Amino acid sequence: MNKDIIQTTNKKYIRFGDIPENEVSGIWCDTIKVGEEKGVSVYDAVMIEGQWRVVLPFPLKKEVGFDLYNFIGGTENGNLPMYLVEGDYVGKGTTNEPLLKNIRIIQKLL
Repeated sequence: MNKDIIQTTNKKYIRFGDIPENEVSGIWCDTIKVGEEKGVSVYDAVMIEGQWRVVLPFPLKKEVGFDLYNFIGGTENGNLPMYLVEGDYVGKGTTNEPLLKNIRIIQKLL
């Protein structure tokens, strides 16, 4: 097994948008792709009053607000699909979000 992968069975995450085939999220500056993450960007998830909710990364970076705004319909593309997922944790992304490999979709939330 890859030493960078930490198996996190039973931990749930929320993914906005479809999962890239190569399991690598892009790093974007506006509309320009400037790099790639080590895995797929997700957010920690917690169940509150019967609904899955996003847990914001800490420390919180301002880019997370822009990302979430775009994910929920702030762009001309409209809302992205939202999935409850699990997978192998491989580190943190550029905005402190968890990165996963070997992702399994548990449920489509939106």
